[in-house]
Amino acid sequence: LTSHKSYFFTDQAVICIGSGIHGQKEYEVRTSIEQKLKKGEITVVKQGKARLIYHDHMAYYLLNGDSLEMESGETNGNWRRVALVNSDTLVKKDVFKLWINHGHSPKKSSYSYIVFPDLAENNWQEANKKSTNIHL
Repeated sequence: LTSHKSYFFTDQAVICIGSGIHGQKEYEVRTSIEQKLKKGEITVVKQGKARLIYHDHMAYYLLNGDSLEMESGETNGNWRRVALVNSDTLVKKDVFKLWINHGHSPKKSSYSYIVFPDLAENNWQEANKKSTNIHL
């Protein structure tokens, strides 16, 4: 797997750009955007090819109609899978996951998205307004 990734930080956002995503084996390739405990509602807004997802004071603005996938629900596992010194006690939590699916063995795949952190409760409109001022 090869790729080129860039991150640009502003006072209000993180701009994430990836290009040249090339998978050499017959495996699905994903760009993980978020994976965290689910807190409250998830709002999804579509505007042409662009999509905005709001969850837990964060807005994720996908710019190019990439193959976005989202999952929210109970996930279980244990911390032993991370490191052998951890407990193997089963933990169940509701998790929010967001990723771009580049498919199997992608050739020259790319993505661009913007993350707006620390937004007021359910204020995705603020991120939507801010995103119109950013051009790539």
